[in-house]
Parts: sequence; C-alpha cells; structure tokens
Amino acid sequence: MKFLGIVGIGVIIIFACFSKLDAAGDEAQGDYEIGLKLYHSKDYGEALSWFLKAAAKGSAKAEGFLGSMYYSGQGVPRNFEEALKWFRKAADQGDTIALAVLGFRAPLKID
Repeated sequence: MKFLGIVGIGVIIIFACFSKLDAAGDEAQGDYEIGLKLYHSKDYGEALSWFLKAAAKGSAKAEGFLGSMYYSGQGVPRNFEEALKWFRKAADQGDTIALAVLGFRAPLKID
C-alpha cells in the first residue's frame, strides 16, 4: 500500500510539472489552462469541471489530469477504474506522460 501512495504522488507531480500544450483546439486549450490554474490553487472541484470541458473538446492533457485526479481522489472520490479510463484516453492521443503512467498499471493492480 505504501508503494501505491508513493506512485500516486509521483503521478500528480508528473502531471503538474509537465503540463504542456497539446494538439487540442484553442478553445479546449483555454479550458485546460483555466483548469490548470484552478488545480494549482487547489480548487480541485472547479478544476475538474474545466478539465472535463477541455477533455470533451479533445485535450489529452486535460484527460491526463482527470486520470490523476481520480487516481488520487482530488475533487472526486478515489476511483482507479475511472483514472485508468482517463489515462487511456490521453494515451490514445499519444500523451507521453499518460503512456508512462500506464506502464505502472501492472504493479498497481488497477486494471
């Protein structure tokens, strides 16, 4: 269980530090950036709503943050299945961080 907590912190740090622009449109990017600012200010509930808007418009980075939030229970109940769903969506778009996170799937037993 301790390993799971350490990896969870790592997932959050990865997404917080390496949140770059993705291939989503300008509107999705704007929603993502609002969500990112709210996330960094620890307003997870509002960040969640903006990440959901951005993800609906195709933002892989927003999908990755949603995965991270569901994984760690930030603004939502902790849910590994939902986290995996969002990480997979981001990875399907080629998001390298989500692809790396999914590499931890076997030892985390979230599949």
